[in-house]
Amino acid sequence: MELLNVDIISKEMIKPSSPTPNHFRNLKLSFLDQISPQVNRHIDCNDAGAEFIEARVDARLIQVIKEPRTEELQQLLPVEPLGQTDDKAILSVKISFFNCGGIAIGEAEDIQPSFDLAFHFPPKDLFGFGITPNVGASKEKITTKRLVFDKKKLTKLKQVAASGEVKNPTRVEALLAFIWHHYIQATRAKMNTQNITSFAAVPADSFGNCWRAAFAILSQTEDSYDLVTKLRYAIAEIDDGYIKKLLYEDYLSNLSRRIDFFKKDIQVDFGWGKPVWVCTTTLPFKNLVILMGSLSRNGIEAWVNVPDDDLEMLETHYKQLNAVNSVDMDA
Repeated sequence: MELLNVDIISKEMIKPSSPTPNHFRNLKLSFLDQISPQVNRHIDCNDAGAEFIEARVDARLIQVIKEPRTEELQQLLPVEPLGQTDDKAILSVKISFFNCGGIAIGEAEDIQPSFDLAFHFPPKDLFGFGITPNVGASKEKITTKRLVFDKKKLTKLKQVAASGEVKNPTRVEALLAFIWHHYIQATRAKMNTQNITSFAAVPADSFGNCWRAAFAILSQTEDSYDLVTKLRYAIAEIDDGYIKKLLYEDYLSNLSRRIDFFKKDIQVDFGWGKPVWVCTTTLPFKNLVILMGSLSRNGIEAWVNVPDDDLEMLETHYKQLNAVNSVDMDA
């Protein structure tokens, strides 16, 4: 199939109307910044501006939404996933106009973020601790498959996932257990661990990188059916006690506010209303699963990134599930 015809209309650097004050020019990195790949660097507000790209797409938006293809979605990005932008550009944005038209509405909003993560998570001496760029990225060719689970199918998955310890699993727990279980069945000899990323919250106006990962581990000898319990326990371990452990075991030296979990829907609004659809593209991380809200608002889309060699096995297992009417699949 042919790709979208995307023409670049303009490309420019949008610079601030006034210079950044000297006391705001440099951002002190926190401990979490230091150990985060690709952000373990000094941030200099050099007033170079943000890159803004306008493009025209010879297609209707509905064509992309109804039958999304990762190759086409990547054409709508300003840069390649995990690719390098201009060294001077801190932010790169691309807006694409489709044949169906559209109006951009400007809106003024006073945003005053608090860049105080270095206070809550003081920087550490990381001498001898190596940071690898793109850590976790696979050298294998990764293929992305989009799985769409509507409300009815999620209800069915919750019934199947209910176990002795978890009587009422959440939609996310049931869906992750479903994907994980069937991937294990296809590639158990290769599979060791599965991570799920959870985000810890600091004060609402804090700005920066503040995250930890929850690991649910299944040994080669364990049964893969009761995955919901492992997922729930792994996520539940990242709580106030976990943060306090970081504080008092030489990870952090000070934390003045209570840390809670939070989970919010994506609320992106560039001035012309909420988007009808938010998605990702192919990412070079093996066995990565990204969950997003579906177009119907009551379902979930699972974007599964797997090596090409495993794709055929996965497709076979998913097709076998048609008997219980639990999943729709498209590329």
